[in-house]
Amino acid sequence: MGTEMTRIAFQEPSKNGTPLMLITPMQSPMSYAPSSPGTQASELSKKELQMKTRREIKTKAFLQTCKTVSEARASLREKVEKANHMARSRFRWENNQKVEVEKVKGRLHDRLMKRLSAVECKAEEK
Repeated sequence: MGTEMTRIAFQEPSKNGTPLMLITPMQSPMSYAPSSPGTQASELSKKELQMKTRREIKTKAFLQTCKTVSEARASLREKVEKANHMARSRFRWENNQKVEVEKVKGRLHDRLMKRLSAVECKAEEK
């Protein structure tokens, strides 16, 4: 008939006797239907392209999320390893301190025993 830019007369007469309405294809209820198989294929490829683009965006977002999660896990793992290292170091330090305290106690005990025996010796002499 005509191109989409030409006006089409409404085919049914109006019920109240008013003149026929002129509407453009864009206003027509059928304007959403493709006019030819080429247009249909074009719209289908547009939809496919949109779907492909959406999938790519979702995939990139998912990969970015995975990357972020992986980085967060790596950071957390490093923090846990550092905390474990600090705990082991502290444990070793505390054990070393306990050993040192025991050594000092032992030396003090030995000195005390020497003094005590010296005092007992002096007391026996008198």
